[in-house]
Amino acid sequence: MEFDLALRKFFLTLKVERNASPATIRAYTNDLSFFRQFLAQKKRLLTSVDRLFVRSYLAHLRSQPYERATLLRKWASLRSLFKFLTREEILTANPCINLP
Repeated sequence: MEFDLALRKFFLTLKVERNASPATIRAYTNDLSFFRQFLAQKKRLLTSVDRLFVRSYLAHLRSQPYERATLLRKWASLRSLFKFLTREEILTANPCINLP
């Protein structure tokens, strides 16, 4: 599935089912657009993301001048996305499981 379509489904679920605030939606949108850029830069598809790729993304985030709270939120956004994608069977496995 295309990343943008997966994101639209994810945000709809956040908004409708989880009643996420507009601030949460904005923050997650920003966080996941950064992940989208990283995917594009590495020429990877969403379906090819594995644990090693997530670890490289996290290393990339840590190399940026972000505050700890921002890093934790970006990580939470990504975990939530992949949890959703596996629950909806868009992906067969969650690459974020058991990563600290």
